[in-house]
Amino acid sequence: MYLINPEGFVDIRVVVTNVTNIYEVVIPIEEPIEEFTLFAYDQDSLPIPVEYNETHVIAYPLNTSRNVIIEATADIIEYVFENVSRLIIKPRLPSKVVLPPSCGLLSFNGSADVKALDSRIELTYSEPGTYAIEFICLTTYVTTSTPTGTTSSSAPTVQYITYVALVGMVALVAILVMRFRGRERIEVFIRGISRELDDRDIKILKSVKDKPRSISELSRVTGLSKSIVSRKVKKLEKFMLVKTKFIGNKLIVELTEEGVRVLNEVGKER
Repeated sequence: MYLINPEGFVDIRVVVTNVTNIYEVVIPIEEPIEEFTLFAYDQDSLPIPVEYNETHVIAYPLNTSRNVIIEATADIIEYVFENVSRLIIKPRLPSKVVLPPSCGLLSFNGSADVKALDSRIELTYSEPGTYAIEFICLTTYVTTSTPTGTTSSSAPTVQYITYVALVGMVALVAILVMRFRGRERIEVFIRGISRELDDRDIKILKSVKDKPRSISELSRVTGLSKSIVSRKVKKLEKFMLVKTKFIGNKLIVELTEEGVRVLNEVGKER
């Protein structure tokens, strides 16, 4: 689970069940985590030894452990403009993303089940992949102090009404942004990205236009070295022009809808 907190960090939580008689639990984590925030414990909240090697978290369950819970924090939120932020994740397992309180969902890719739970919006992905989620938040929050001259019993009602008003405001702002700025932002984004691409980037995009390819195939087709191809694929994935997935031991690169649009834009400019 990816829980976005109001401070702009992402709390990652992974639960592994039925680990009895298993002495090592390996969890792939694509997002760079803050190692000092990494903790692991079992169903009884007993600490479990854990380590991190930049691509995997490895936990070592106790003899009495039935479940392993791994928690860490990552600084992976990108600020797009004004109060709009973007989260890009690459889960290898089914995952859930929970937005901060009083935030509106602007856009997301992939097939996600979206629900509104209390003050938060929750997206559930059933498959691994690369997902980009944009959301908008208010910069002010409701105070929890009791107003002067009122009793403590009446304070929750006042706060609840204020809170509902704020949630409604966020929803309205999100709708307005999507309706009046969504198409313009997409067009500006595509034009801007197309100018950031060099000939090698374009070669790779064209090579995966007809079918997904591995790094080795891209190297052979484009005439670029594997190290250059790998570096360029990371750049293109950051721009959400391609997406990657592992099939067996091979990393497969696939063109996204945004990539198709950028290729069309490049064709107009060059």
